[in-house]
Amino acid sequence: LRHAVIAGLLAAGCRVEDIGVAPTPTVGIAVRHFQASGGIQITASHNPSPWNGLKLFGGDGAVLSAQQGAEVRGIFESGEFRRAKWNELGEVRVPLDPAEIHSMLVCDHVSVALIHSANFRVMLDGNGGAGGPLGVQLLQQFGCAVVEMCCNSDGFFNHEAEPIPAHLVDVAPMVERTGSNIGFALDPDADRLALIDEQGSVAVAAHKKTYDHWLDYHKSLVGQKLFEHMREADDTFVFIGKHAPVPVAPTTGQLRAAAEHRGRRGIQGIAQIDEISIIGHAVQIGVQAHARQNAAVVSESETVPIAIQ
Repeated sequence: LRHAVIAGLLAAGCRVEDIGVAPTPTVGIAVRHFQASGGIQITASHNPSPWNGLKLFGGDGAVLSAQQGAEVRGIFESGEFRRAKWNELGEVRVPLDPAEIHSMLVCDHVSVALIHSANFRVMLDGNGGAGGPLGVQLLQQFGCAVVEMCCNSDGFFNHEAEPIPAHLVDVAPMVERTGSNIGFALDPDADRLALIDEQGSVAVAAHKKTYDHWLDYHKSLVGQKLFEHMREADDTFVFIGKHAPVPVAPTTGQLRAAAEHRGRRGIQGIAQIDEISIIGHAVQIGVQAHARQNAAVVSESETVPIAIQ
C-alpha cells in the first residue's frame, strides 16, 4: 500500500514527505509543520490486524470529516484528477523525524521538572502499534521508569486492537503487579487511549457522537459539582477514579465536535490535546494528586501539643 500511495501521489505531481511509521496525532502535526496540503496515513486504526486502509488529513492536520471524505471519493470515482506530464512528476523526500517535534510540543505543555521529581513508574502498552516508541521516549524524557509492553511498532498485536476493558483483562493487572503509579494502553495508530489506575481499573473515553452526550456521560460518572470543578481546571478531559484522578480522553471525533459545538478554538487550537499529549498531562496530574495525598497524610499525622496546668 505504501508504494501504491506514493506512486499515485507522484503521478499527480505531488512532493511527498515520507515520514515512515508514525502515530495518527504525529501525522497531523507533520502536516502542519511541513505546511503540506494534506496527509495520508496507511492504517486500519483499532480494527483487527488483517485489515488496512487509508486515513486522510486536511491541510489543518485534522482527519477529514465524513463530508470531506465523500468529496474525495467522488473525485476518485469520477476519474477527473490531475495526471502529471512526464517532466512534472513529483518527488519523494525523507524529512526529519516529526516524532521529535511532537515530543517537544508535548513537553512545552507540561512541567517536565515536576514530573521528573516524582520518580514515577509508568506502564505503557503499545500493542505493537505506531505509538509505542514515541510513548516510551516521552515518558523517559519525563524521568519515569517505563514498564514496556509490546512497545515495538512491529504490527503484531498482543490483544484485540481497541483499548477497552474487555480487551485489557491481561494488561490492566500488570499496573499493580509492576508497582506502577499509572498505566496507559494505546490502540495501534495511537488515536485511542485507555488509562489504568494503580489498582488496575481501566478508564476509557465514552464513545458518544456529540460533545453534549460526552458531557452528560461524565456528569453521571463524577457528579455535577465535581465535574464542573474539574472542567474549570481543564475542559479538554475529565477525571474519574477512587484514589487519584484518572484522566479520560475524548476521541478525535469528540474533539472536533467540541470545537464545532462551542464555536471557539478550531482544530488547530486543540491540536496538542491528542492521545500522546494526554499521556504527559495524565502523568503530571498523577504527580500532583500524589503530592496532595502525601500532604494530607502528613497533616493528619501531626500531633497537637496540650498544655497541662
